[in-house]
Amino acid sequence: PGLSDKVLGERLRKLERYGVLEREAFAEVPPRVEYTLTDQGRELAELVRKVAAFADRWAHDPGS
Repeated sequence: PGLSDKVLGERLRKLERYGVLEREAFAEVPPRVEYTLTDQGRELAELVRKVAAFADRWAHDPGS
């Protein structure tokens, strides 16, 4: 929500350049594009999940 098509496209292209995503375009009307995670992308996703779990486990109220 709140992300423009332009910004979304830029971010997807950047992730593709970094080797995180693969893009497959289909010659259909209307045109269709699918993105999938590469092996590198799946490994990165696992690391992000672990960091999120760590943050959840160790998060505390800054006022305490």
